Amino acid sequence: SSFLESTDISGFVAAGYNYIDTDTDSSASVTENGQFNLDQAWITLNKASTAESRAGFNLELQTGELAAETTGGAGSSTALGVYAASVSYLAPLGSGTLVDAGILGTALGAEVEAQNGNWQITRGAVFGLQPVTSTGVTVTYGVTDNISLMVGALNDPIGSVRSETLADDGMGLTSQVSYSQGNFGLNVGYNYGKSSAPNAAYRTGLLDVVATLDLSDNFSAWVNYDYVSTETTKGDANNSTTNAIAFAARLAVMDGMGISGRFEYLSGETGGATTADAGDQQTYTVTLDRAMTAGLTGKVEYRYNDNSGLTAATLSTSVVAAQLLYEF
Repeated sequence: SSFLESTDISGFVAAGYNYIDTDTDSSASVTENGQFNLDQAWITLNKASTAESRAGFNLELQTGELAAETTGGAGSSTALGVYAASVSYLAPLGSGTLVDAGILGTALGAEVEAQNGNWQITRGAVFGLQPVTSTGVTVTYGVTDNISLMVGALNDPIGSVRSETLADDGMGLTSQVSYSQGNFGLNVGYNYGKSSAPNAAYRTGLLDVVATLDLSDNFSAWVNYDYVSTETTKGDANNSTTNAIAFAARLAVMDGMGISGRFEYLSGETGGATTADAGDQQTYTVTLDRAMTAGLTGKVEYRYNDNSGLTAATLSTSVVAAQLLYEF
């Protein structure tokens, strides 16, 4: 009974339908498909570390088609994966120093893995540049009431590497400075290191900047900028870089209903003897959400990916999605 009293249990279930229309070449050859999905089911058990009870833990499990990162990489409506599993300790240093160790949800990015944490149904292309979870240890310190600092060490700076082998030599560092004042928030994070994945690049760095603004109870917006730099081998001039920015906003148009939009632009370059343009990509997304009854939200979405600036064969993709999500 004491465990249940101190532990918060929450979660959600999201199910939906996706219709995808893909233009694969310049002759407008089109492929189409549509299907019903268990998008995501999620459960969280969390016991926060406090000054009265300094030890804590966090356990988050998920399954569904949008849980590919933690259920084997392919997505499955039946496989169960661990999104996060960590222990924490609030050390009595300064205003409080929080130590988290284990499988940790990333601190970077504006969008998150959990479907109930985003305005859109589909996750953005900028989200795909960021780690989803990381295994390691982080230390967070509140410098002032408005500023906090986080530093840590990870198995991998970008990928969701859960364990190392003797042959692996990957290691990464993570850091973030957070500022909040009234309705404005700013997070600046940086991950750097070597991936543990086979044939991985020598070093990868990710600069992540997120600004949030709540102008009123009816209007909110965020901007997420990422800069990714990859060094293929030590001292190699053939480095690749990616600049990416995403902007999203939501307007409450009436009680329980809102409309949100997201725009993204990604541009990459590959260095070497001659700098080459790796192409650019834009995505446009519009989502309508409606609180249908207590705990239940419905969403309808249209997304267009303009890939014409890339070297890949897929020129564009249109997605129509619908979703019902129940939170508990």
